[in-house]
Amino acid sequence: MDNPADRVCVEPPLTHASVRVRCCERGRVGKLLCCCAVLVSAIGGFGYYLGAGRQLVTSLNGLKARAEDLDFGVAWANQQFPWKLSLTNHSLSPVRIASFVTTCSCLECRPGSVVIQPDETVQLKLTLDLSRAFGNARADAFEAVFQAELRPVIEGHAQDGTVAGWQIGGMVRRGLSFGESPLRIKDRLVRGSTFPIQSTDFAVHSSLREAHIGVRCPPEFGKATILGWPPSSGNFRLEVALNPKLEPGPVSFDVLLNIQAKHREKVVQALRVMGAVEEVVQLAPGRLVFGAEAVGARKSEYVTVVAAGRPQPFIVKRVTTHDKDVSCVARESALYQVSVVFSAPGPQERRIDFDVELPSEARNVRLPLAVVYHGR
Repeated sequence: MDNPADRVCVEPPLTHASVRVRCCERGRVGKLLCCCAVLVSAIGGFGYYLGAGRQLVTSLNGLKARAEDLDFGVAWANQQFPWKLSLTNHSLSPVRIASFVTTCSCLECRPGSVVIQPDETVQLKLTLDLSRAFGNARADAFEAVFQAELRPVIEGHAQDGTVAGWQIGGMVRRGLSFGESPLRIKDRLVRGSTFPIQSTDFAVHSSLREAHIGVRCPPEFGKATILGWPPSSGNFRLEVALNPKLEPGPVSFDVLLNIQAKHREKVVQALRVMGAVEEVVQLAPGRLVFGAEAVGARKSEYVTVVAAGRPQPFIVKRVTTHDKDVSCVARESALYQVSVVFSAPGPQERRIDFDVELPSEARNVRLPLAVVYHGR
């Protein structure tokens, strides 16, 4: 009969690297089985911890990656986070990797191709853009999961040589959380005028509130300043004064915020500023549509040169164009009749550039006009 005194109950504590195991064994065999169960449990828990909940695949076609290289743990949202991945060839023949394919542009690998001899270990240098982890995260989120896959293209394997890849990931923490990112310029910017100051609030991660924060803005775009109330609260405001000499057209640049922690850890985060600068004058309307006219027929429409943001005409000295199918006829100093002659054998849409000479400007202003012709 079973003797309760012969049974040993093993009950290790619960941790992230183990699960609760309770077994009863009799003699050496039972004891051995129980120890194996605890060992397997610990290994399984350790793998789960490394993968942050992901299923780690270390071996692919004889190539084995170190499990600790597949999870970088917790890192700041560095746009150029350096990482290394060691691969060992456990097969009996060389493995020729022609290239590497990534599932995300946030992962770069060097070298781009490599030959790994049997029992040889090579180290790949990776560059991760950890800021991409916050692509679908809430604006005020400080942490997000990063995951990307690196797939080797092996010569002579299958049809295209692509095999399953290694999942590389971890938890990403950003030092700053912006109230608006990117910062979109909502004000109307007219060249030569005073541009309104653009601003947004941002918060600092609690572990960095005692750190020094610096800001850098490309001088050709403007100047950035940080205001705090007070710094210990972790809440700040970023103000960007745009350069009034910005040329007309789209505006897009990054303001870099550098956080220097007390323990010498440096966190760099960028805020994209986007907008557009308008010319001092515009064409109204900026698009002409002609009906179904015969090919080569002459059709005239009126466009007016007006001040940006104002409907009244602007004082214009002369308007010219290099388009051979367009002629400009001045009317009342500001109203111009545009005659468009199409010689194309069918419908088309084209852009016509006009050079406007203004008495108040020491330059010619180039204005685009879109013309649509529904020919027959």
